[in-house]
Amino acid sequence: MPEILSYKREAGGSLFAKQEKLEAEQTVTLEKNTVICNKNLTVSFFAGQDFGGLRAGHGLKEYSASYVEVDGKEIRVFFTGAETVLVKSVSHGLEIKGSACLVIRAGCGKASVTLSAGGRSFDISDVMWAGRNGYIFVQSLAGNTHDVAVRWDCNDYRKPIYAVGDSYFNPTARERWTSYLIGNGYNGSLLLGYPGMNSTTGLSEFKQALTYGNPEFALWCLGMNDPDSRDGISETYKKATDEFIIICREKGIIPVLATIPNVPSRTNVLKNSYVRSSGLRYIDFCPAVNPDVNSGEWYEGMLCPDGVHPAEAGAKALYIRALTDFPEIMRIC
Repeated sequence: MPEILSYKREAGGSLFAKQEKLEAEQTVTLEKNTVICNKNLTVSFFAGQDFGGLRAGHGLKEYSASYVEVDGKEIRVFFTGAETVLVKSVSHGLEIKGSACLVIRAGCGKASVTLSAGGRSFDISDVMWAGRNGYIFVQSLAGNTHDVAVRWDCNDYRKPIYAVGDSYFNPTARERWTSYLIGNGYNGSLLLGYPGMNSTTGLSEFKQALTYGNPEFALWCLGMNDPDSRDGISETYKKATDEFIIICREKGIIPVLATIPNVPSRTNVLKNSYVRSSGLRYIDFCPAVNPDVNSGEWYEGMLCPDGVHPAEAGAKALYIRALTDFPEIMRIC
């Protein structure tokens, strides 16, 4: 297991830590979170004669992780999906010796990377970046890295809406409704989640986010990965959702639930009945794509061939429904 670096939280969504030395192949980690957009990771360090390279990012082997490798010759950016792939590799032309700094600025689906050393800098811009699952980490590739200082921050913790979701949340894909939200400038939400996230994990992520801020609204869009059975509502979903509601009420947050579309392989009929009878505000996603809200059939052209995710037309329908039922999500910050 990697060593968890002793770090401190700072106001507004910031982590800071120091490490005197990273030995060869040593990994240290900060917090694990599922923040999707608008994050910065800064690693300052001292590279001696034995510097053999550094790796840093958000997640390593987890699904939807992204990280950067730096050595004496190159900067390499990686993404982990079904497997880890090299996104970009470039020669930086810098002498990595003495004081140096690596900065990763991740927006929504893209990032910029800056490496500074010896009074010079090298930049990569507009590179693909997921980085929405796993630990924030720094790792020595070889040799030793000295006087390591790490800062991670995310201003989205100050936003008025915290939204928790799964693979239906994506900041850039035209097949995901949140990409239209972001693309149209409605940036008032902190987005949390990753593909495959269930309600139990989502609740944990929501609790952790509340250690940094206290939003006006909290949007709960989980449940596709906690399907109902023929005989009853998913107990995993109901337990997590009940606790989510209690937490919101205790903290003066307005909870907003969401119905979950049915698909051929998964039914959400009972959880959707629970949402509609809760007495709370909710986004009724289901009828936006399901002609019959008790069936897994979608309107023609709205369901992706994988039978679970929306196609572009489906994503647009879900987006319009979100604006209709929860217009506050059109906040601009």
